[in-house]
Amino acid sequence: MRNDSELISIIVPVYNVEHYINNCVDSIMSQLYRNIEIILVNDGSTDKSGEICDTLKKKDERIKVIHKINGGLSDARNVGIDISLGKYIMFVDSDDYIPDYSVAYLYKLVKENNSDISIGKLRMTKNMNSEGKLGNGRICIYNNKEAIGQMLYANLFSTSAPAKLYVKRLFDNIRFPVGKLHEDLYTIYKVIDKSQKIVYGDEFVYFYYRRTGSITGSEFSVKRLDAIEALNQLTTDIDITEYGIKNAYSSQVLDIIFSYLCTDISISDIREYGLWSMVKENRANVLLDNQVCNRIKGFALLSFLGLKNTIKILKYHYMRK
Repeated sequence: MRNDSELISIIVPVYNVEHYINNCVDSIMSQLYRNIEIILVNDGSTDKSGEICDTLKKKDERIKVIHKINGGLSDARNVGIDISLGKYIMFVDSDDYIPDYSVAYLYKLVKENNSDISIGKLRMTKNMNSEGKLGNGRICIYNNKEAIGQMLYANLFSTSAPAKLYVKRLFDNIRFPVGKLHEDLYTIYKVIDKSQKIVYGDEFVYFYYRRTGSITGSEFSVKRLDAIEALNQLTTDIDITEYGIKNAYSSQVLDIIFSYLCTDISISDIREYGLWSMVKENRANVLLDNQVCNRIKGFALLSFLGLKNTIKILKYHYMRK
């Protein structure tokens, strides 16, 4: 990478990840693209994470450490954005890691395609040493409307903040919502909507851990309905019909409600919060759309059997799986 390459700020919120933070930051320090600042925002950790951050700072002058009272992931990211100096920013969660070529690859995509955002692939892993997997050199260019649609379909890329490189100015007057779950769903469509051009490349640039239990064992909380609130806000901010993303929106609605039905949510809660009505309102939009994945189409078809039968079949399927 040329010496006159532009500064990229990598923002890492840190909270009680003493067993993972070293691996995460090591992966960032090892990037082939060297002109970076690494912003570690210790969000009131109660384990040794804060001490580890201070130790890491001594190893690399590119590292900045902020210690703050716990405010959640959104608040930590916002603090990182506020103090960042780079022309571009990235987000890496502190229990995840990135291959050594990630920043260079995303920066190359942005510059060669004169885009505002570049996006790579992310991959779930249970191994701290998983390696990147070469893609086929596929490059896709989108305008803002097309990219929001692709994000909602979630075939190539999703609503998550990581695995993307952003021109920092896109976050002028945009911040992650403090106190909300699914903070990325509230935020990333707004950033994309401000963009002129978005580029996607099919290289794996991000590895994330999933350490929770099985999907059928997960608990439902009313806070998880923040995802539905975020989608409602999206439809307030943009006209999904004018953008041509009505089916993509329906696909995301069904995907989220599908995830709720695989928890211990009660039938009374499903009805009280209007979730089943949303399924019935949106299911027809996805059935003939070849961009909707088969899993969501299958859920849409299954829903015609009724709420109780749908839940029974889903839970039986995932218990066997």
